Amino acid sequence: MTKRGMEVKVKHLALKAVPRWDQLRSLGELRVLSQASYISLVTVPVLASVWPAVRNVLRDLGAEFTDLPLTLAVAFFGAVGAVIGQTIYQASAPANLRNFSRMEHTAFRIRDFQLNPTNENLQVFRRNVMRRFESFDHGFRRILEARIARAEAAFTEGNSQLSSDQMTDAVRAYAEVHYDIGARTAPLPRATCALAYSVTLMSIIFIFCRQCYIVAQEAGLLNMAS
Repeated sequence: MTKRGMEVKVKHLALKAVPRWDQLRSLGELRVLSQASYISLVTVPVLASVWPAVRNVLRDLGAEFTDLPLTLAVAFFGAVGAVIGQTIYQASAPANLRNFSRMEHTAFRIRDFQLNPTNENLQVFRRNVMRRFESFDHGFRRILEARIARAEAAFTEGNSQLSSDQMTDAVRAYAEVHYDIGARTAPLPRATCALAYSVTLMSIIFIFCRQCYIVAQEAGLLNMAS
């Protein structure tokens, strides 16, 4: 394999490894996560600033711990990751991905085409999709080659027979390609967004496991197991 071929293959694998915008959408559109993150960003620093006074009170009451609870610290850094991820998602993800799921986007394109179901309308949509597709490098295009081939086959059949149903099938195929192209744009912001959300998810898993451990310990379940 040539050096150029190796570079294309590595880029192809790297692009496939980075989560797509539609995969990040479930977290980006999760309002509960955003609201909880903003609450943590405000309350935890405030609590940390007054913690010396709280610690003195807890010592007077005979409490054993003197540091800020680890769960609160982890929740704060998880909230930081969520806010960073949310900011990148809102700023970098294409609007059609933020507003629509894949099925909703495809249905919207089909409804739009059916308002004026002509061959010219289909060709305009096809040109827009292919122009975006061809603007990417070879490593990116390899990912969508199969989808493009199916769309082109549907277009050729619909164009030759001028069947409304077959042209609708072509619009559906191109709409899916159009959505996939948007889902794979901006790989660096996508990777950064995914990393930020990973910090949040790991924080949630840590807090959940720690709370389960505390409950099991206080209930005496750990002693029973031993």
